[in-house]
Amino acid sequence: MTDAGRATPKKRPLRRRVALLTVALLGAGLIAVEAYAISPSVRIAVADVWEGVGASGRLVGMLSDSDERVRAVASSALVRLGPAAIPACARGVEHPDPRVRKFALFTLGQLGPPAKIALASILNRATNDPEPDVRKAAIQALPNVVDENSAATTTLAGILASGDTDGRLAAVKALGHPKLQSADGVAALSRALKDPAAQVRRDAAESLAAFGPTAAVAVPALVDALRDPEADVRVEAAETLGSLSAFAKSAVPGLIAALKDPHPKVRSEAAEALEQITRDWGDGEPTLRQLALDALAQINREPAP
Repeated sequence: MTDAGRATPKKRPLRRRVALLTVALLGAGLIAVEAYAISPSVRIAVADVWEGVGASGRLVGMLSDSDERVRAVASSALVRLGPAAIPACARGVEHPDPRVRKFALFTLGQLGPPAKIALASILNRATNDPEPDVRKAAIQALPNVVDENSAATTTLAGILASGDTDGRLAAVKALGHPKLQSADGVAALSRALKDPAAQVRRDAAESLAAFGPTAAVAVPALVDALRDPEADVRVEAAETLGSLSAFAKSAVPGLIAALKDPHPKVRSEAAEALEQITRDWGDGEPTLRQLALDALAQINREPAP
């Protein structure tokens, strides 16, 4: 057959050909280099070779490296390998080394919905792993992996009820993700407005803003949060109430009271929330609207701080 009639073999990318040649020449020696090389830069070069040949299992093993740069390079390489790396990462979630579990979970989160085959392991690590950093990594991975999964919402709600502070912080942020928004999530975040940690309370109020009208049932809890001892929480509660617009009309008396808050940022957010809530009322709610307008007029007359 002439060259014209012969199928042209598809060439591998140069990087992959070099990696394959390196493995062919060094064989088991490359594994020894990975294990005993003192310089992190050498181990990073080995990770590059493993990526070139698609050796996801070797890369997962490198997630236990003593140098964070090497672990980060290995994790990035696994992400670039895409769905082919998911089985190895799923095994990494069960690894005895917590560094491997943490980076394997992070990588699964980066790989997105195809990684949902590992969801059961991720949920288990989110609640049962003995290492706080691993639990946090599992929680952070959930929104990227799941697809409107009620089990994930239930798990996160449980973490809010009994987890450590870092875990609760990660959970309130995860519950605000579009894939995990649900009535159960609103209820869990409403309860989190009473969390002992101020940052959790603040982030819970912020996450509720992402729900839009669905968060209307949280208005009473947000109004209570306007009296939180921490100004940052009060600011976020007022801002979230404003984002709910007319769905938060029952918050008007609480927001009017917040106009007398000792913190200027709280007063400012309360005034803005009142403006947002009453903007489209017309004459439908004359009493509440007049209360809001009077309060706004009063704050506008106050001298600037």
